[in-house]
Amino acid sequence: DAADDVFLLAQDLGARAPDTASARAGIEETLEPGDDPDARAASLLGVLEHASPSTQPVLRAAAGRALSAARRQQALEINRAVVEADPWDLAGWEALRTAARAAGAWEDVVRACDQLLAHLDGDAAHGLQEEAAAVLLDHLDDPAGAEPRLAAVFEEDPGRPNAFHRLHDLLAERADAEALVRIVKRRIDATDEGLERLFYELARLHRSRGELDEALEAIENLVLLDEQHVGGLALAVEINVSRGSWAPAVDGLRLIAKADVPAKQKRISRLGAADFLEHKLDDPAGALVELAEVDALGYGTVDLFVRMAGLAERTGDTAAAAAALTKAAAGAEGPDKAAHARRAAELHVAAGDNTSAQAAYRSAPAAAPTDLDVVLAVAARLPAAASRAMPAAEGEGTLRAMVASGGLAAAPDGGRSDVANGRA
Repeated sequence: DAADDVFLLAQDLGARAPDTASARAGIEETLEPGDDPDARAASLLGVLEHASPSTQPVLRAAAGRALSAARRQQALEINRAVVEADPWDLAGWEALRTAARAAGAWEDVVRACDQLLAHLDGDAAHGLQEEAAAVLLDHLDDPAGAEPRLAAVFEEDPGRPNAFHRLHDLLAERADAEALVRIVKRRIDATDEGLERLFYELARLHRSRGELDEALEAIENLVLLDEQHVGGLALAVEINVSRGSWAPAVDGLRLIAKADVPAKQKRISRLGAADFLEHKLDDPAGALVELAEVDALGYGTVDLFVRMAGLAERTGDTAAAAAALTKAAAGAEGPDKAAHARRAAELHVAAGDNTSAQAAYRSAPAAAPTDLDVVLAVAARLPAAASRAMPAAEGEGTLRAMVASGGLAAAPDGGRSDVANGRA
């Protein structure tokens, strides 16, 4: 492995130049690699005390590298001295970077990264710039120092996730939408990862800048990747509503209602689509379809059924209107129930459904037993005397009860003539 290779190279150097400080330091450093770095550092420091001035820098650097794994503060001090004595000693700068990280000397980490990256390129240089930027952000509270380093990495390689995300966070913190649009677009062009999130963010950025066409274009790309992206669909609806583009807004609401969202959200989307269809696009039939979907979700109410009946009447579908009012009557109480039943019966008659009409007529008096007008009107509409007997009898009983309680002034015949006419 690498440690064995270094050991063999050190041995070869020792054989070729046995009296040099480099050879002695190399052999010392590679003896039992990874074991007891403190003892190895102590040995090197011992040699250093007796070394000539010309060999001391090499031995001091070797001791610093060994101490980086043992005595952190001492390693930091020695490695600082190494690079001050020889600023071109790249091994010394790398040892200082390692020792400084271990000791929490963050300024030295940044300084070492900057020195090393001047001699590197590609991924190695990018990694050092990202490391320096992370230290500046996380430990030194210096975003101004971090941003140019991250920007340089991103410009050269927009596919690097670390540079993008940290640069993105800096730009977002100061709300620089223009710069965010630029880097998000470059990131989209450079990667296949997380494109849904990137297109959604791009759409939101364009929307915030009033660039509505560009926002819709980004949403189109997003929906190609995820046709049920609710956030993107909702944003498109918002944009289309703001522009008065009602048909695309309805399409978007329908897509949201078909997506994997809670039933309550489906209901809101269907109701919104129905509103636009009825009031903006003059499409009562389309609105009726949306309201029927609301009913199918289990959110049918009296008001919903009455609205459906009105829409159905506008389209000329009397049978559908009657069916909706029958549902409204089933959920209503008192006079409202009777009124919906009477209107449903009238619509059934218009549709030629006499059986349903009779059933609706019969339910009206039970809904409003104290309303003589309801009783008489229903009785008059039932087709035969036999079929009118029951509501008329109910009406007479109701009338007697009202007179007895003082709720109705007694007519000369107690009101029986009108009821009797209903029986005739």
